[in-house]
Amino acid sequence: MCRAYTADCRRVAMFRKVTPAKRSGAVSSPEASEFLDIYDVVLNSKIHSCNLKSAEQHGKVHIGACNAIRLSILHSSFQCNEFAVKEHWGEQMNDICHPVIAIFNLDGGTITVLDNLIDDWTPTEVSYPVWQPDGSGFMFVAMNEKPIKLGRLFCFNRECRLVSYSFKSGKAQFISPPGNAISSPRFSLDGTKLVYLATEIGGPHAKRISDDDVILVNTVAKTNSDEEFPGLYAADLPHRCWSNDGKRVFMSSVWGSTMVILSVDIENDHSWMLLDVAEDYLLASVSSPNSPNRLALSHLPGKESNCQVKWLLFPETAGKRPFSRVENSFSENIPYEAIYLRPIGKDQYPLILWPHGGPHSAYLTSFALLPALFTSLGFAVLRVNYRGSFGFGEDFLRALPGRVGKLDVLDCRHACDTVCEYDRRIDPNRIALFGASHGGFLALHLIGQFARNFRACVALNPVTNISAMYNCSDIPDWCVVEALGEDLKPGNVLDKQKQRVMWEASPIQYAEKVTTPTLFLLGKIDLRVPSSQCKEFISVLKSRNVPVRVLSYPENSHPLNKVDAECDFALNALAWIDRWLKTTPEQQQQ
Repeated sequence: MCRAYTADCRRVAMFRKVTPAKRSGAVSSPEASEFLDIYDVVLNSKIHSCNLKSAEQHGKVHIGACNAIRLSILHSSFQCNEFAVKEHWGEQMNDICHPVIAIFNLDGGTITVLDNLIDDWTPTEVSYPVWQPDGSGFMFVAMNEKPIKLGRLFCFNRECRLVSYSFKSGKAQFISPPGNAISSPRFSLDGTKLVYLATEIGGPHAKRISDDDVILVNTVAKTNSDEEFPGLYAADLPHRCWSNDGKRVFMSSVWGSTMVILSVDIENDHSWMLLDVAEDYLLASVSSPNSPNRLALSHLPGKESNCQVKWLLFPETAGKRPFSRVENSFSENIPYEAIYLRPIGKDQYPLILWPHGGPHSAYLTSFALLPALFTSLGFAVLRVNYRGSFGFGEDFLRALPGRVGKLDVLDCRHACDTVCEYDRRIDPNRIALFGASHGGFLALHLIGQFARNFRACVALNPVTNISAMYNCSDIPDWCVVEALGEDLKPGNVLDKQKQRVMWEASPIQYAEKVTTPTLFLLGKIDLRVPSSQCKEFISVLKSRNVPVRVLSYPENSHPLNKVDAECDFALNALAWIDRWLKTTPEQQQQ
């Protein structure tokens, strides 16, 4: 269910989906119905309900926003020709073909569909449209459908432009120049200011849009200390992100290995840590690696940057264990961070090296269920933010493209050696690997390059061969950027040299050296890293009598996030690692 409030917060629109139960013996499940319900918040009563499926004016509903008179916006897809091949927006968006904007009029109960507002550009489902303060039109973020559609999920570097639509003229026009990725347009409460995120195509950082725009947070290339602001790493802005006085904007952003709350003062460039806001109250979610999420509520303090924020926590108390910081030098004198969790009350324990996916993402000092589960069962867990992770400045992030399979692998190996030196209770003969996506890519690299160091491996939808992935993934540009360090040029065929570079950056080149028992966890409908590119790697291991197990999960895509799949792969991963850590290398070869 998703919801949207009117500007005066008197009405709320809610989308809900009702899926009838599948009848016994039925071949397929019945189609779900989508309803739009309107509630009067003051009277606490439903004032309108519409079955959107029965209206038959649009396809699947994706997102919405509203004002006091009209409801907007329903993103939906029209049906294409029955057997025509339909391009879609990739991983987990394969049911989104051609989004349109639909407006539901509360007075008449009618739906108006606005399509083809700008040739070859379509509303993006990520940033829903926002109403002009005077109700004369709305703004939305649009993406170019030409020449091809690339995967949208988690890819914030696609070109997007801000568009303004006028009801009076019936026309839409661009109001931001080309060459940037725009998202999250948000008007201040008084309607006099508009803030949005702008990212340079190919890199997740803020950028000047034009000489007339005001830059609230600019790119930060390099930081000299943990306390120094590393730049803005926010996927989006909260729907309600403005203070009542229209002078501050609130958001969450990655800062090193933590997720922090930022308050951006639009008048004087000062930034400090805060989050989401409504009626000058801030609501946050607070957690740590050993403490699950808690709600935190605070009233907005004064503008002074040294004001102390007082939080009311729910629940008030939570178990806390001490954190310590360990510093270690590295060959290129470029620091990186890793989060190390260890069990208590143990004289010796095994270690799981757990690199993140992306590669341009980051592990945070927030609660994560699976690492917490392994730690509670007696495993130490090392989660590495290798070079290329965001939250540490632009230079750190851009160090990796063109060097994947090298820098990231070295950082993970160095982190493992460092923590084993730091904590002598780690059993160096019982080290396992767990990685998903690019983390799986790194796990397979490590068991190929350093086979004797790792006793078990779990790879969830791993990248095994970038060259093969290029032809089957919804994000072929990822393959080009990460392996070659250059942008994708649509219409150009990869030459043999580039294919070779991709292959040499991949774990597949080390497959014949792998001796580590490996569990593969694969999603059957994964469009991001299709399981087909894993077949060669798996076949090589099986042919060489390396212990291998493959689990394939129907109706699961790249994250394996269905409840039954999550439970199953967690238990199987635990059993696999536990089994092979109890055997000796000699026993593994038998």
